[in-house]
Amino acid sequence: MKLRYQVMLISLAATLIGGIIWSASHYYEKYQIERQRADAADLQLQQATATIANMTARQQQASVLDAQHTEELQRANAENDDLRRRVAAGGWVLVSGKCPSPATASASSVGNAASVELTGTAGQNILDIRAGIISDRQKIKYLQDFIREQCW
Repeated sequence: MKLRYQVMLISLAATLIGGIIWSASHYYEKYQIERQRADAADLQLQQATATIANMTARQQQASVLDAQHTEELQRANAENDDLRRRVAAGGWVLVSGKCPSPATASASSVGNAASVELTGTAGQNILDIRAGIISDRQKIKYLQDFIREQCW
């Protein structure tokens, strides 16, 4: 009978030890899977944080660029508005130009005039065209700077 109890106790102990080993192995595998998921989540978090920091820096650069070009455009528009007020108050617009050289000029040419004085309406039209050119140049400069600074 003693031998029978010993065999039963050994069997019971082996079963318990096997169950403990199997349970430990099972939970260790679960731990490894969860650890891998946590590592992947940490990596995604780091990437998202880096992306957000990059986007924030780019937004700040774009804001500075926008403020700079807006200020330059406002300054140019203020100068153009000042010129318009002067023309409206009776001032005049002087347009300088050059005529082709006498060798290429026609026989009915009047010569190389140094300047031409325009009427007030024509002067306002010239200043309107000038304002459009200034605006277009500022937009092009802004877009070129934006591409240089933001599209890298």
